[in-house]
Amino acid sequence: MSGPVLLSVDTCGHRLLRSRPPWTPSSTARACALYSFVTSRGISAAPHWFVQRRPASTATQDAQVSLDGRSFLQHLESHYSDDLLPRRTWSNGNETGTSGTVPVTQLMDGLNSSFRKLVDAIQQQDVRKALIYLRQVVELHPTDLKAGIDTLPRPFFTQVFQVLDPFILSNTYDPTAGVHISRGMHLRLNLEGTVDEWGVRKLYSRLLDRLLLLAEALRMGGYKLNNDEIHCLLRCAGAAAETSTARQIWNSMATARIQQSRNAATYTEFVRAKFLTEPLYNGWNKTQRVVVPRNLHRSRLLLSATRVRKLDRLRYKSALSQGLLGANKAVNHIEHQMRTMRKVGPATKLWRQVNYRGYLTEDLTCAFITAFGRAGALRTITQDILMDVYGLSIDHPILWPNSPQIEEEVLAKKAKGRPSKKHIPTEQPRQVLRPTERLMDAIVEAFGSNGEITVALQLVEKIAREHDITIPTRVWTDLLEWTHIMSSRPQSTMWTIAGLESKIPTSHAIDIIWQKLRASDPMKEPDFQQLIIMAQAYLGRGRRGDAYAFMEAALALYRVTCEEYKHLGLEYTQSLRDGALSNSTIHRYECARFQKQSQWYQIYKLCRKFLTKFRPLPRIDNDLTERFIPNFIQKFREFVPNPASYRTATGHLFLVDPATELLQHVLVGHRTLDIAYRGQRQDSAKVKAVTRRKLLMLSRRSLEGQWSTKLKAQRLLRDVRPSFRMTGAFAAVQRQTSRRARGVVETAVNDDE
Repeated sequence: MSGPVLLSVDTCGHRLLRSRPPWTPSSTARACALYSFVTSRGISAAPHWFVQRRPASTATQDAQVSLDGRSFLQHLESHYSDDLLPRRTWSNGNETGTSGTVPVTQLMDGLNSSFRKLVDAIQQQDVRKALIYLRQVVELHPTDLKAGIDTLPRPFFTQVFQVLDPFILSNTYDPTAGVHISRGMHLRLNLEGTVDEWGVRKLYSRLLDRLLLLAEALRMGGYKLNNDEIHCLLRCAGAAAETSTARQIWNSMATARIQQSRNAATYTEFVRAKFLTEPLYNGWNKTQRVVVPRNLHRSRLLLSATRVRKLDRLRYKSALSQGLLGANKAVNHIEHQMRTMRKVGPATKLWRQVNYRGYLTEDLTCAFITAFGRAGALRTITQDILMDVYGLSIDHPILWPNSPQIEEEVLAKKAKGRPSKKHIPTEQPRQVLRPTERLMDAIVEAFGSNGEITVALQLVEKIAREHDITIPTRVWTDLLEWTHIMSSRPQSTMWTIAGLESKIPTSHAIDIIWQKLRASDPMKEPDFQQLIIMAQAYLGRGRRGDAYAFMEAALALYRVTCEEYKHLGLEYTQSLRDGALSNSTIHRYECARFQKQSQWYQIYKLCRKFLTKFRPLPRIDNDLTERFIPNFIQKFREFVPNPASYRTATGHLFLVDPATELLQHVLVGHRTLDIAYRGQRQDSAKVKAVTRRKLLMLSRRSLEGQWSTKLKAQRLLRDVRPSFRMTGAFAAVQRQTSRRARGVVETAVNDDE
């Protein structure tokens, strides 16, 4: 059943509800908590009081705080006056008055055990334990939760928000940080407990739920949120890919009539969360950030009805294969996140507010460059930001029409009394901010997602040449990946249908980017991701020899990763036996474990594509088929699918390796996808329900311990299905299948008797 979800709150405080599948109790608690602190007392109107009124002498005294929780609380209370730490007493749920500060000697004794553990974890900056104990705290009985909030000093909860920042968790807790988890990797490595159906890490969705519940508990305790806590909530909403929640948090400030407390940092965090400008907010997935021509229809370009139907058909097929990956969580049917950002009005409104208030910072302008890029407003980027703020201009026929011929046409139209919409610069560009590497990242993101690879390259090289800035390696890597994405399907097919073949990079464009990347730092060896991108690009163009060279280099780096994983595994085991297991040791081991399996999957995907793309002809020498392909399978034996199949001059050849596990798919259920689809004879789009199977895969490569098993070679040789621990729907389906199998066997035995 679908439950209600809070989408927005109007000026009168009324809730606008819709249904969203699937619905969980945590989602209900989040919606109730969010609506409660939005419509009641609101958020603190005193921004940054925690920072502004802190004594200057506390900097040297911070280092003297011991590891004991009592000393930590005593340190907090000794440096904040009673007016900053109001104490409220409660009688039968009603506020009776304000009392003084509780003595530190009685502070820890009167706390619940979950609060005491949370205090120790925050004082020790232990993110792993803080997540565990925060869950226990928000699940306490309301009486115990209220007592703990009344007892602890107010700055302690600000530190809870600061310690559990999503960017801190990404660097110190999340082993999958920096890696795009595709749908195939999700299935092959069995990441059911790590990533949800929308492609979002469950860690950040759960963190958003718990921090919203904590914010509601603080409101019930008589406190209000400050700007630091609001920024953390906005970052959590962005990391969970919930743009509607970010908009609710932003609107709640206006509901509480404290919008005057918004500063440049508040605008920056809101723009980042609303338009998902950070790689963390998109799960490091560039394919989900592509601006497709269907979203630009009637806003930046006008397509015919035939082209629109073809693009809708292609979008429908992509939704069938991708499912909910990259979809908007706030609607019932499958709607891509990028489609909600196709209009330039919201970004333009925020940009005018920022210019009026004078909040032009580097982070904010770079966030707006990416936000305008989401809507395809490239001229707005070049005219209003790059030229007016950074003093940059580029001579491009599409983005900057300043040729003499166009100027003459504009002057002629003005003489006839017809004003022109062409923007012609009348003065020298002014420079407010100095370009940096951060600006290069934003330019590559905005122009690369719109298929303007040449313009992005020209701007980056111009910034590096005029301001003496070295182009970092990550910028070249992003350019390389955007070039590969735009020249691959389905992006190239979309631009071809729309009649904009100029958006598709040429076949030698990726070679030019690769040469510039290698020339920027010849002594530095290419990393694994760059090698994978080049191998995929060459395989797509049929250049098997060049792709094979990059695959060999990637295989060498994979061997290095395996050795590092073995070393960290021994270190983890030794620390566990010595009883000195630290969070850094756990994090390094988990990162190496995930990196090893993710690199294996990427090479596995290349090998499968290499064999699929192989097309021999009967009129040529069969030496390539008879020798090269078997040698290739022998060298990449652990990566080649089992059974391995490839084409020959007379048909298909299948090779089975008995020492390698066989792929086993298990049907765990079905799911219904609601896809908006416009037929050939329909004037408007209608929601079409499609039922798809949900599969899981048994593999020793699994990263989810309770959903799979370690397969044994003896069972594989005997062709016996292994048994493994099962939970949830997976276990129910397997038990039902086993009962049916036993019933068929018993029936056959009775018939024989």
